[in-house]
Amino acid sequence: MSFYKEQIPVMIEKYKAAMTQCLDIIDQEIDSNLSDDKLHSALKGKKMAAEDAKWYAKEVDVLEGELSGKKDEEAEPANLVKAFSKQ
Repeated sequence: MSFYKEQIPVMIEKYKAAMTQCLDIIDQEIDSNLSDDKLHSALKGKKMAAEDAKWYAKEVDVLEGELSGKKDEEAEPANLVKAFSKQ
């Protein structure tokens, strides 16, 4: 077994932990007494956390697929488009 395959379960757990932290940030309430610039920063942070959580979730799916030996269905069409554009 390759080193990469051995590390996949560790990476899955780390990504799940990071995703949980992102979801905690999204769930935090925003103080209504914030100034406009601080409110903008808080909303921007929540948006970034949501994007990161989505990315972590996709990476967990990909890694679990690699661990079980399944191919990622979303990666294949992108490769076809990329291969076609090189012609």
